[in-house]
Amino acid sequence: MSNNKKLEAVFTRAANNLVNNGLNYESDIQSAITEMEDGQKFTMGFNITLDLEKNKLSTKLSWSKKYAICSDSEIPDPDQTELQFEVLSPTEEE
Repeated sequence: MSNNKKLEAVFTRAANNLVNNGLNYESDIQSAITEMEDGQKFTMGFNITLDLEKNKLSTKLSWSKKYAICSDSEIPDPDQTELQFEVLSPTEEE
C-alpha cells in the first residue's frame, strides 16, 4: 500500500487505461504482430503524462514493428596505423 494516495490513484487509473486500451485495440495489435517478418522486433510502449496545472492525466499506448541493422567492430585506435586492404572482385570458376 502506498503512502501517497494521489500517486497510487494515478497508477491505478493508468493501469486501467492500459488494460482497456490494449483490449480495445487487441485485434490491431495482434495483426501487427502476425505481419512481422523474421528478424523484426515488436515494441510496445506505455506513457503516463501528468499536467499538474490542469489536474489532467493522459496515457498513451503505442506499438510498432522495428527493423535493426547492427554492425560490430573494434574501437579504432588513433595511434595505430590502419592497414589498407585491397578489395578483390569475385572470380568465376571454370
